[in-house]
Amino acid sequence: MLTNRQKQILSFLKEDEYVTTSYIAQELDLSDKTIRNELKLIGEILADVVEIETKPRFGVTLLVLDSVGYEEIVGKKKKQDIPENPKQRVEFICEYLLAHDEYIKIEDLADLLYLSPGSVSQDLKMVREILSKYNLEIIHKPKYGIKIKGSEKDRRFCISHLYQNEDNVADKEELSNIGLCLERVFDRYHYVMSDFAFNNLVVHLYITVKRVEEGNFIPVDDERLKELKKEKEFSLAKDIVKEISLLYDMEIPESECCYISMHLLGKKTVIAENELNTVVDEGMNEIVDNMLSVADEEFNTKLSDDLDLRLSLALHLIPMKNRLQYDMVMRNPLLDEIKTHYMFAFMVATSACSVISDIFKREIPEDEIGYIALHINLALEKKGEANRKKNIVMVCSTGRGTAELLEHQYRNKFGPYINKLITCDCQNVSKVDFTDIDFVISTVPINIPVPVPVVRVKCFLQDNDVKSIKKQLNKYGAVSIEKYFDNRLFFVNVPAKTREEVIEYMTMRIATIKKVPRNFKELVLLREKKAITEFGNMIAIPHPYKTCTDETFAAIAILKNPIIWDKKQVQIVFMVSIAKNENKSLQLFYEVTSRMLMSKQYIRLLIQEKKYSTLMDIFRTIEKEKEAE
Repeated sequence: MLTNRQKQILSFLKEDEYVTTSYIAQELDLSDKTIRNELKLIGEILADVVEIETKPRFGVTLLVLDSVGYEEIVGKKKKQDIPENPKQRVEFICEYLLAHDEYIKIEDLADLLYLSPGSVSQDLKMVREILSKYNLEIIHKPKYGIKIKGSEKDRRFCISHLYQNEDNVADKEELSNIGLCLERVFDRYHYVMSDFAFNNLVVHLYITVKRVEEGNFIPVDDERLKELKKEKEFSLAKDIVKEISLLYDMEIPESECCYISMHLLGKKTVIAENELNTVVDEGMNEIVDNMLSVADEEFNTKLSDDLDLRLSLALHLIPMKNRLQYDMVMRNPLLDEIKTHYMFAFMVATSACSVISDIFKREIPEDEIGYIALHINLALEKKGEANRKKNIVMVCSTGRGTAELLEHQYRNKFGPYINKLITCDCQNVSKVDFTDIDFVISTVPINIPVPVPVVRVKCFLQDNDVKSIKKQLNKYGAVSIEKYFDNRLFFVNVPAKTREEVIEYMTMRIATIKKVPRNFKELVLLREKKAITEFGNMIAIPHPYKTCTDETFAAIAILKNPIIWDKKQVQIVFMVSIAKNENKSLQLFYEVTSRMLMSKQYIRLLIQEKKYSTLMDIFRTIEKEKEAE
């Protein structure tokens, strides 16, 4: 008779496929030696049924000698498609507990998963973390087991999280049929939403049907029902329910119409273009004004005067307000990419969303912050493009006609990059005011010193010239990102055990090296109260609540041991202070640092080596990669 552990190990073995013992050991959190010993025992117990073959460098594979006997032993398990890795196990446990209202014993879960009760208990830690995001918790009753406690609405949102990928939903045909019902109703109402929101709504309707079939309903109080009936989405929801009821030949209560109305009110990330009568009221404008004021004060972004951004944020906040009001979750499929590639915009959005958090008295989900970050990043990119336009001096010694021809060629080829282009000959270079000039393009050698880079080109534009000039035009300036990092502000093996201890240590050390205000620490702590600065990947980026120093600088602390910052583990703390005066290179600063901070490889290397030189090598590598793009 096989033990649970042996059954689990056997689940990794397949015919005609090799798997290494080290992989199995890693997945089951066991040693290689234990796996090898267990495989030997499995081979002895099932000697008449299977043969376990080992091939050096490839691993082990399974040879079934008696398929009938093998099916009798493990066939039932195979049909149940029991998960084989920790992520799948956690999702399985979540789904199983959400589907059962009664208490479940850990031992019974262990039997289902062919695991030990201890292994299931370990997986339950991650299960609790997922559930907590949806206001759900696991309660335990001695001798009875465990079950999930929480509202029906929160249960459904959690189930939706597990169905993020439609491939996880059992019945694709049902999804397709629900989608067709939805399309018919939307066509009648000329209602528009994004493909992602549409597919997400289909999954929620699928979950609604399954939960209602099992007798689980979402209660709605009379006041909210009365409020929702005033919305045009309620009529739409009633028609959707009518179509779904006919499809499944079932009765769906009016409370579910309210639930679907809430989804419709909050499903769109922006107002549809055909909603020409959308009115942005004074209250919404005030919220946007406060959001951008916070961003300007904290990051010196100067976004308050961007009318396009103000309008796009106001329109975005209309459905977002509904989502927050009805406690709906709008998943953001691009969240990880936004945090990785647009870190600065995400930081600005996090601060700006503190205004919304204060209004609704609740924490704004990162998914929502990610959508705000996209609007802010677009505004920053436009602002950056304007800042990155170059002022150029073109030196040519072959006459006015050639100079004018060259100027025409360059404006035609590089127009979007050029702000001002001045032409002159060699004799007059010394008379040029280089105060706001970025670089010189010259067809001849320049024999006098000039304070900016010089790019030598042919008299007529060649392919090599185009590459050289584009490289120069794409630079933010001659200043490297290294100017923001002082080796005296690189701290290693910091023994702090709490977020407050880290901030105390870093601000104290910074004050001995940089000119900072006396309340620098308090400004950093105030920012932490407004919005948490942990970013995942073992990093946190604390900074003052407002710009308060004359220069932009960054300090890095590598902690002796990881700590829980707020909800996530942190070992590298990246404390930034942004200068009060406008800095055109700031976007580059965050582009480069975000690539480093969100790279698991770079963070692992920095924690391992703990050297300032390693940090600089990483930045140089990233800058070279950017130049090659």
